[in-house]
Amino acid sequence: MSDTAADAVNRLMREIPSVTRMLEAPEVSALADRYPRATVLRAVRQVLDDLRQEALAGRTGLLLDPAKLAPRVLAAIEGGVGRGLRRAINATGIVAHTGLGRSVLPPDALRALAEEAKGYC
Repeated sequence: MSDTAADAVNRLMREIPSVTRMLEAPEVSALADRYPRATVLRAVRQVLDDLRQEALAGRTGLLLDPAKLAPRVLAAIEGGVGRGLRRAINATGIVAHTGLGRSVLPPDALRALAEEAKGYC
C-alpha cells in the first residue's frame, strides 16, 4: 500500500464513529427503546467492526454518520447479531432449568428460542 493510500485508510479509520457516539445518536438510542441495551451495543460494535474491515480493504465512500448507520445497526439486530443465545451441546444431562417455565417470554424471545432449538443448543 502506498503512503497516500495508507494515509487515506488511516484518515478513514479515524473518522469511524466511536461506540459512545453511535449510542448517543438519536436514531440508534431509539433502538434501545425497542431492544435490550446489550443487544444494541453488540450490534453497534459489529457494525463498527464491519466498517473497519471495509476501510482496511480500501473501500471508499463509506457512510460514517451515526444517523445513517442506524439502519445497519437495526439490520444487525434483526439478523441475530445481538442475540445472546449460542449453539452448544448439553452434556450435563440437565435439559432445562426449572425457572424457565415460570415467566412469560416476549414474541422475539420465543422466535429466537425456536430458531436455536432446531439443533443442539
